Amino acid sequence: MITKDELLSRFDGACQEIRENEEILTDIDSRFGDADFGVTMIRITDAIEGAMHESQGSIREMMVMASDSVVTVSGGSSVALWGAWLKGLGEGAPDRTDATDDEFRAMFASGLRSIDKISGAKIGDKTMMDALIPASDAIAASLGDIGEMLDMASLAAFNGAEFSKQVPSKFGKAKKYGEKTIGTPDAGAMSVSFFFMGLARF
Repeated sequence: MITKDELLSRFDGACQEIRENEEILTDIDSRFGDADFGVTMIRITDAIEGAMHESQGSIREMMVMASDSVVTVSGGSSVALWGAWLKGLGEGAPDRTDATDDEFRAMFASGLRSIDKISGAKIGDKTMMDALIPASDAIAASLGDIGEMLDMASLAAFNGAEFSKQVPSKFGKAKKYGEKTIGTPDAGAMSVSFFFMGLARF
C-alpha cells in the first residue's frame, strides 16, 4: 500500500535526483546532441513537482495534472515522452488517495503502454526505453512490497542505462553518428535511471 503523500515524496526525490545530475545529462547530450537535455529535464521535473503539489484530489488526478503540466514545457520529444508516461501512470492509478501493491504495479504497466504507443523504441535502440522497459518489467515481476518493487526497478533502470553504452543510437539527432555513439550512455536512459533512483530513495 502507498498513500498519495508517500508517492508525492517519492516523486520529489526523483525530481531532486535529476537536478543533482543535470550536469551529467548535459555532458552526455553535448557529445552528439544540442547540450540542452539537462535543462529540458529540469523543466520537466519542475513541471511535475509544481503540478503534483497543487493537486488536491486522488492519485489519478495528481498524475494526470503532472502529465498536463509537462506537455506544456518547451523541450522537444522528451517532453512528449515523459508526458505520455505520466498520463499512463494516471490512467492506471486508482481514483483514491492510496493504492494497493497491485494497483501500483498496474500504474507502471499502464505508463509503459502509454509511452510505447508514441515512442516506437525498444531495448537496444539507445533511448530512454533501454532503462524504462526493464524498470517497468521489474515492478511487474516483483512479489515484494512497493519499496522492494522500486529498489528492483532502480537497479534494472541503472543496468539498462549502462547497457545503452554498448549500442549505437537509432533515434534522434545522435542517430547520424551511428557507431561513434558506442561507449557513451544514452542521456534519456540515464535520466530514467536517475529518476527511479530517486523514487526508490525514500
